[in-house]
Amino acid sequence: LSHGILGPTRVLESSLLYPDGDDGEAAESHVSARLDLDGAAVWVSGGSGGTGPDIIEFTLWGSRESFKLTDWYTAWRSDGGRWRRDLEDIADPRAEGRVGQAAAIADWFHGRASPLPDFAMAYGVQEVIEGILAA
Repeated sequence: LSHGILGPTRVLESSLLYPDGDDGEAAESHVSARLDLDGAAVWVSGGSGGTGPDIIEFTLWGSRESFKLTDWYTAWRSDGGRWRRDLEDIADPRAEGRVGQAAAIADWFHGRASPLPDFAMAYGVQEVIEGILAA
């Protein structure tokens, strides 16, 4: 998400946790990373496992205003005070998101302009992921 909105990032450091140890065969269960985006700090943390619902949160902290996306579909903004819901005019953001994704795929398939990532962006994201895993 940060790569698509803000541009390419560079991995500065990362830490991974494997449930069966560093030499085990299980996939990583937790990750934290510090990235650089043209001089701006980007922190990533995530984990899997345990019981309870998924929590997805993406926050852009700005000097005048900050924005947050929760559970992929709910937008918030703050000017230093409490978080306020943004884009409230969308009745069901999940349904709107699914319709938008389907339309983007159809546009891509038919050769029309689409917001889907192109190969260069997808490759850039993959380089960051591989850099996090290798660091």
